[in-house]
Amino acid sequence: MKKILLTSFILTVMLILLLSCFKGGGINFNSFVSNSGGNGGGSGGSGNLLQSFPKVFYTTNNQSEYFNSVFPTSDGGILLSGAYYASNDALFVKISSTGQTLWKKLGSIGYQAYSFIQMDDGYYYGSGAAIVNGNPKSFISKLDQNGNTVNILYFEPAGSVTILPLDSGKIIMSVNNTLVKVSLTTNLDSSNSIKWDYQFNVNNGFFQFASNVLPFKDNNINYVFIAYFAGSTIGRVDATSDTPDTGTFAIFKDIYNLPSFSYDFECLSPAVSNDSADILGVLQNYNDKTIAIIKMDKNLTTVGGKLFSSNSLFDIKLIPTPDGKYLLTLSSGHNSLVVLLDSNLTIISKKIIKMEVRSVIPVSGGFIFAGFLGGYPYDAVVMSLDSLLNPPTCPTIVDTNDIYNFHFSQDLNNLSFSSNLNYTVYSNIITNLQNANTSTTDANLVEDTTCRTSW
Repeated sequence: MKKILLTSFILTVMLILLLSCFKGGGINFNSFVSNSGGNGGGSGGSGNLLQSFPKVFYTTNNQSEYFNSVFPTSDGGILLSGAYYASNDALFVKISSTGQTLWKKLGSIGYQAYSFIQMDDGYYYGSGAAIVNGNPKSFISKLDQNGNTVNILYFEPAGSVTILPLDSGKIIMSVNNTLVKVSLTTNLDSSNSIKWDYQFNVNNGFFQFASNVLPFKDNNINYVFIAYFAGSTIGRVDATSDTPDTGTFAIFKDIYNLPSFSYDFECLSPAVSNDSADILGVLQNYNDKTIAIIKMDKNLTTVGGKLFSSNSLFDIKLIPTPDGKYLLTLSSGHNSLVVLLDSNLTIISKKIIKMEVRSVIPVSGGFIFAGFLGGYPYDAVVMSLDSLLNPPTCPTIVDTNDIYNFHFSQDLNNLSFSSNLNYTVYSNIITNLQNANTSTTDANLVEDTTCRTSW
């Protein structure tokens, strides 16, 4: 099977990308939290899973905090980002692999962070929504390893901003319905960082990318897969060049022969190396509460899939695991169902965890989840399950009773894609770029590592 390699976006010596494990956009975080030491923010520790779980962050003034993203660092730590409602600010936190809080910062840019990643220059990059002089903006913030601001780039339109590593010194960014390629080599300089930005009008409807963006490398070509959040359309964009030909560099297709109408894309995932697919797409039918997981190759040809049924609607995420499986997280209200699937999408195990999962990564020996605890006001939480979906401590956070009745329904073997859809490209969407370097400040958060009996 041809191996599709992801460009190493962290320095090779970090040993965080075991390229033999995943295809395309697959990221192997397996060795992160077992790495030791590192500079800039404290020791990464030596444990397999974070030792103190769950770890809850909250304020005492009846305000909510929550995490939107979790990402591992080269020194064995964990980056967390989200919202701090006590002052309507973006929240950035770094903890070690032993659960020690290394720093907790407010971005001083308001009002929420959606992504937080480390790039191969060693710096951390956060993104989100901001308020600048009373006006809504989007932002990318560059932080050093101690959580201090290096630079901030503001821009319009304002909205939900997701950033993902694309190539060395480059990120791909989704801002509402706009796809953006950003260069980090100029230190987020407002006049040089944005390489291109596009909206795609496909069959007279704008794409709503949300989190449905997946970088993928095929030899020397950088692709980005994007899925229509309100429909069953998926596209592939060639993101290799900083000045691509907007008339020829994209394809878009619709999935046919789904069991019923009204399926919407929820997320995209890279395939593991022992899978016949290159990418997987997860779609949800809001009418009959079914979930379709579709396997596709890099040319958007289906190679199979399965349909699952439940009694609820979910916010859905799917990630590959280092040992050739998939973890499906289904969040509904203040509980989340986590389902471990083999490479054939057969259910291995499933558990209810008593939190709203916003983000999850695989690590050595298990998984790290980030999100919040309800009810209101929300408390931000990061926690772990082992490879069998059991908590190392605090059994009260897990329930084996599947209250959502999630189960396999049928194989999807006769799916097909439409021929390439017509599309129109609109460029120069990102406007009013502005630099700033407002300093981060320490976040006033109380930490709770006790094993609560009621969630």
